[in-house]
Amino acid sequence: MSSNKYTQPKFREKRLNPLNSEALNPLNGEALNGEALNGEALNSEALNSLNMLDIPSLRNRLTSSLPGREAQYQMAFAHRVDSFKDRLDPPENAKKACILLSLWEEEGVWRTALIRRTENPRDRHSGQISFPGGRHDTGDGSFAFTALREAQEEIGIPPEKVEILGQLTELYIPVSNFSVYPFVGLLQAKPNFELQPGEVDQIFTPSLAHFQNPDNRSMSDVLVGGQVAVKNVPCFMIEDRPIWGATAMILSEFLALIA
Repeated sequence: MSSNKYTQPKFREKRLNPLNSEALNPLNGEALNGEALNGEALNSEALNSLNMLDIPSLRNRLTSSLPGREAQYQMAFAHRVDSFKDRLDPPENAKKACILLSLWEEEGVWRTALIRRTENPRDRHSGQISFPGGRHDTGDGSFAFTALREAQEEIGIPPEKVEILGQLTELYIPVSNFSVYPFVGLLQAKPNFELQPGEVDQIFTPSLAHFQNPDNRSMSDVLVGGQVAVKNVPCFMIEDRPIWGATAMILSEFLALIA
């Protein structure tokens, strides 16, 4: 993303427990259960389905009915859900950004790429983990072009190596007045990553099955930019770091799509 750098948020992690009253469904305030949390109970069949991703089926699903906002809200923190619902349609002055959820198969396992942005105390998103992406420029033309351009700039994925399979549901973020357009792209092999200096501090290449494991989900108290504490935030965890906010919501819809 051609924007300011990022600061790793501090957080206090609490593993999600479906019986814990603090693990609430932001849609209705009820305790999350295994089905709501995972899309389906974790079992060997579910993991095998992620490791045997059906690309033609995925392409068809991306061009038909999507899980949509209901799936996104599963990973939204409770006091933000109302603001999302109040602004289902972004205002005309909303800025536009695009991200790439890349997919490739490596030794029989399907993986994706996430980045941790460099630290910058002036950026509220400093240090957070996200998909590669950034602001749509007028010269880009299509939103898909923006997603590909940003992925090339930030982690070195050549656009010509990516097949865009489709687009997930647009996500409006009231606090930043951004509408995010997520694209799913297929790679034939793991790319040779090149991190953008000053923008990207680290890259993660987790398996899709990693996010289906309930041990890799938690409720965390996140301190953003060293100033604002956000409590009881649903997170995916990777290497003891939280993936939350818009990135977690986009990932939640994608997992629902392939469940």
